[in-house]
Amino acid sequence: MTVTPLSCPFLYLQRIGLLETSQYWRAMKHPAAQTLAASPGLVEPLVWLMRKQIVSADALAEACDSLALAGDRDMLDQALEQYELFCMEANGVWLDLLVREGLVCAGEREHVLQAIGFETPFTAPDAVLVRMVKRGVMPRKRFDALRKASGGSARRRAILDDAAASLPSDAPTPRAAVVRKAPRKPFRAWGELALWILAPVLLAFGIGMITRALNALPACDGWTVGRKIRALTPPGVARSLTDIREIGYIEAAQLRGCRATLSVDGKAAPFAYTVASDPKDDKLVVTPADPVIAQMRFGRLDANARPPDLTYPIPRTALESAMREGGRRAAPGRATDGWSARFAPEPRSDIADLEPVEPCRALVVGVRYTCRLLIERKDPQRPGVVGASTLHQGEFTIEQGGYAGLWKVGADFQREYEAAIAAPYQAP
Repeated sequence: MTVTPLSCPFLYLQRIGLLETSQYWRAMKHPAAQTLAASPGLVEPLVWLMRKQIVSADALAEACDSLALAGDRDMLDQALEQYELFCMEANGVWLDLLVREGLVCAGEREHVLQAIGFETPFTAPDAVLVRMVKRGVMPRKRFDALRKASGGSARRRAILDDAAASLPSDAPTPRAAVVRKAPRKPFRAWGELALWILAPVLLAFGIGMITRALNALPACDGWTVGRKIRALTPPGVARSLTDIREIGYIEAAQLRGCRATLSVDGKAAPFAYTVASDPKDDKLVVTPADPVIAQMRFGRLDANARPPDLTYPIPRTALESAMREGGRRAAPGRATDGWSARFAPEPRSDIADLEPVEPCRALVVGVRYTCRLLIERKDPQRPGVVGASTLHQGEFTIEQGGYAGLWKVGADFQREYEAAIAAPYQAP
């Protein structure tokens, strides 16, 4: 049995430019280095390096494009994904504590988790409050009001006092000034010690796994998301993604909708994409989307993070299947005579995506409906180009297809489709 030398994982990372010499020696001096030397890959050592803040995740993400080997880039992608998940789990524990202490509303938890970012795992609940105030998630007036409010546990007061001591002193409350001068109370020290001990235990026994199930997807501006978006553009061109923001998160489908500005060789244009996880192998999937359709789909979610059911009683999946089948039949160049149609390759549908604009209306209840849809039609002359599509809106007839659960487009679909694509979509 061959034993991997202790220095191999870190030496290799140094050789490919992911570790500086000083960072290499800092890692080697750590007691955990011996255990990491036995790791079968480089993902675990990289995640450990980020968790110990020996190397920053931002620096690794920037260096990813410079790696010569595709295997090294995949390895770094996996490490960044695991580190983001670790940050979400750790920060989720502190957020749950803030919810229990009444400092964060339960309904705000997901929004706050996204807003504070996944770049760093916080080590105490007061650090989460500080980030919330600095990023405007919690207005300073609300924070001061929470401090002035009477009642609450001693732990709640300790969290607020510690957060106040770390905030800028441009608008301190009188109590905050006293707290900065006062010696640390024994309870606070014991409380922090208990929290330090409690957090790993909670993570180990499943609290982190619950958070993972709900929030396993990276944020819209996550490092791995950015890597996959850059891979969508041709190599060798200058590209950048700015003004990134989340439109909405459909919890039931675990699908995140995002908007940004994509600049390719100096030309900027609106850009949208979805972030999901492949159910087969749990890998991250980033898919470009039309900005208008993405805004319509993710911008109308209700309080339970669900989109409005505008296609009732037609299932959404059945509507999409019927429209794409109709799009295949309407695709240009399809053979129409019996002999040619039999052996001609099946054309691909021009319809790349669609979204209902308003509730479908019944023509014959339970049998035939008309639905106003916004459709994204791929440009067949520009395959594979990001944004190579056009938007159209039209009324389409959808009817029962012979047995329960099957729906199809109506006999007039060709005319409806041609009428829809006759003119580009005009935004209201």
